[in-house]
This record gives sequence, structure tokens and C-alpha cells, in this order.
Amino acid sequence: MKITVKFFLLTVLIILHVPSYAQIQKPQKEGVEWVKDSIRSVVLKETVKFHIYLPDAYKETDERFSVLYTYYTPFMPAAFHIQTGTVNILNAFRMMPKSIIIGFESNDVRRDLTPTPSPGYGPTSGGAGKYLQFMETELFPYTEKQYRTSSQRILYAHSIGGAFCLYALLSKPAMFQTVIASSPWFIYDKEEKYLLKSAETFFKKRTTEKNSLFITIGNEPELMPGFDEFTNIIERQKPNGLTLKFTKSLKDDHMTITANALMEGLRTVFANWPADKWLANIFHKQGLAAMLEEFKRLCTTDKEQNFLDQESVSYLANQLVMEKRFNEAIEVLKLNVEMFPEITGTFRILAWGYMQAGNRDMAIKTYEKMLERYPNDQLAKDRLKVLKEGK
Repeated sequence: MKITVKFFLLTVLIILHVPSYAQIQKPQKEGVEWVKDSIRSVVLKETVKFHIYLPDAYKETDERFSVLYTYYTPFMPAAFHIQTGTVNILNAFRMMPKSIIIGFESNDVRRDLTPTPSPGYGPTSGGAGKYLQFMETELFPYTEKQYRTSSQRILYAHSIGGAFCLYALLSKPAMFQTVIASSPWFIYDKEEKYLLKSAETFFKKRTTEKNSLFITIGNEPELMPGFDEFTNIIERQKPNGLTLKFTKSLKDDHMTITANALMEGLRTVFANWPADKWLANIFHKQGLAAMLEEFKRLCTTDKEQNFLDQESVSYLANQLVMEKRFNEAIEVLKLNVEMFPEITGTFRILAWGYMQAGNRDMAIKTYEKMLERYPNDQLAKDRLKVLKEGK
């Protein structure tokens, strides 16, 4: 098999960004990157383990992060390593938002990932609906409380996990805004073909949900008919609020497709990210007022659904500062504070913007305003003291 230099370099980068098991800590310990946790489920009547990977920025800010949920295979932990490494690479090159990754385990994968009973998956099969109920009513609330996860969720899995992804999209479209299914096992129930036969009915029930779906498949003759039929149903029916992207990687088989499925899916989903790129385009073509109006409109509509974050806007402001367009940069940063007041960093960078413009008084007022909202922020106190002392 021929290995390209590009693929080799990408593999090395992913490996370098993957933490070792020596980094696994207890959830309550500060400064962690990877934690193992569990929850006692009332719905499933058992304890469910899950693994959480926290981005580097987690301990540097107080903002919430989008979440990539994926099935964690206990006998193949390297798969989770590759997934975290992939996300880290995309983060490093600003190709997707910094995200928390949660790998959920299953005490009975044949039960929890199959939508309906199937003789081929044993007598306990068909429990995917209950597992989704567990995630929605127990896992999501727990992780939102413990790990500052946002409501912007991505679901990714492969094979029977890919079938689980599609079932989640069909039956509970509000749970995950983005679904990435790698080689979904349409034939888990042989000739019953539940996912294909029920798709149109589920799609007709959609109301206001907005979802992005990415499906990929390798050179897999047994899955190709189901793949074609499912994508054709979507293209023919055009379900309300659903965006579909799909690819066929005929050079791959059912296993090798996993090497690039997540990478390709995330790059496709976040093709228009980060926000500062297209906001800058509006700014240069239509001016500051039009850009601020569009930014505010998208924030008001749904910040998380539109993948807007304060970091992207800060990048744009930084570009304006470098061009010495201080007044425009400050207007951008003021709106950033207005749209993201829950993030202390927006106040700090606004104060920085004022200092770059030579306006120490407004920098002082910004920190004073920040301390009215966050009176215990020691960093703000220290910087305010330095500014008032004129250092």
C-alpha cells in the first residue's frame, strides 16, 4: 500500500496530540485533559462509563464547549486516541471549534446500538431507543453540569454505531445538531431494513429542527444499496431543516474508512468556520455596520447552531488592531461583550483593545464593569490595579 508524505505527516501530528493513559485523572482534579467518569442510570438500571477529553482551552476560559459524542470501544482504545487527535489537529489549524469529546461505553453493545430487535444481534437487541433516552435525560444534564458542555452536539460512530447515528437523527433530531455516520450498518436486521423503511415517516414528522448529516462509505458492496437508497430518500424528500453531504471512498474497505471518516466529516460540517473569515468578508465588502448587524442577527437567532464563539470575533478584532483600525476593532469587541457577557475573556480583550487605541480610561472602566459582574475575578482585580497605578 502506498503511503503519501501528506498522510504520514498527518498521522504523526495526530499521534503527537494524543495524550497517554498516564494523563487520566479523577474528574474533580483541576488541570486535566482526559478524565474517566460514570453515571448510575435509572433508565438503563446500570452504571454506564464514559471518557471525556477536554481541550487545552478548557482550563483557560469559562466558556462552554460544543461536544462530540462517540461510542468508546473498550477493546480498541486506539480509536478514541485517533478521534481526539483528529479534533486536536483541526483545532490547531482553526478548522473547527474547540470541543469536548465524550466517548460513551455500553454494557451490551448489541442491545444499545441496535434500533430494533434482530436475531443476528441476540435476544437483547433493539435497545437503541432506551439508550438515547438515557443520553437525553441523564448523560446530557450530567455533563452540562460537570464539564461546561454546550447544547451544540455532534454524534459520530462507525458500522453498527453508524446505524445508531442515523436512528438518533431519525427518531430524536433535536438531540444532535450534527451527525457523522461512517459505513452505517443498514443490514443489521437483514431483510427488515428498518432504517430504510422508516426514514420517510420520520422525515415527515420533522418540524423546526436543524441538522447537518454527513455519511461516508467505503468499497462495501453489502452496504452500498442501503447507502444509495437512504441518500436518495433524503434528496427526493428534502426533509425540512436537514442538510446532507455524503461521499464514497472506493479505495477504502469497512475498516480503513475509519482512518479518515471523522476528519472528512468534521471538515465538511465546519466548512464555513471560523466565523471571523466570513465576517471579515462582509466587513470588507459592505462595511462595519453590515458586519455587526449580521453578527448580532446570527447570535440572536442561535449562537451555538451557527457555531459562533467569542474567540472567532476576537480574531477579527485583532486583525483590525494590526491594521490600526482601532475604533472599528473596539466596536467589534463591544458587541462581543454584549453577545457573550457570560465569558470573562470578552471583557479582557475589550480592555486590551482600548489600551491598543491608547485609551487607558476606557480600559479601566471596562475592568470596573467586569468586576461588577464578576467581583471575585482576581485577574481583573490585578490588571485594574496595574492600570490605575499607571504602570
